Amino acid sequence: MQEIQFDYFRGMEAEQYSFYRVPKVLFTAECFKSLSCEAKVLYGLMLDRMSLSIKNRWFDEEDRVYIIFTVEEIIPAAGQGILAVQGRAGEDFSYLADFQDQEAAWAATAERAFVRYLDGGCSSPVAAHGQVQGEELNLLGLYYDEETGKYKRGSKKGSVSMAEELGISLARELREACQKENQQ
Repeated sequence: MQEIQFDYFRGMEAEQYSFYRVPKVLFTAECFKSLSCEAKVLYGLMLDRMSLSIKNRWFDEEDRVYIIFTVEEIIPAAGQGILAVQGRAGEDFSYLADFQDQEAAWAATAERAFVRYLDGGCSSPVAAHGQVQGEELNLLGLYYDEETGKYKRGSKKGSVSMAEELGISLARELREACQKENQQ
């Protein structure tokens, strides 16, 4: 085995590298022992992202720092932010028709179809987010292959009338892309 030589940094050379800081307490306190190393690293990444918030003065009315992520950066789990009312089968719910948000219904249909095709659920590492503009639905999706640790992100646009098919199609494409990559 070849021995690796590491040289010392001299003067300001060390400033050329950036590092993520992870609080020591995450590794020493008993209450954090059950957290995975990945979760602790994620915390460090979030602290780093928070420095961008401080630089941009993103503070709320109580002077708390908040972090901004776009939907494209962090695709939410399917159905997030959508409220639903359930009732007994056979009952008349026509009086609720004025409360329905048709755009949210189309988005939810596509998102649920995406998750269902991938046999996903509440604790599955899949994500989908639909956005409606006029008669067009844009669906973002993320598929994670738990066996290989590989993932694919993608998006697909289509008519709102084809919401379910759009969700299934995007899920199929992302799964197949992961499988194809695994075969290479």
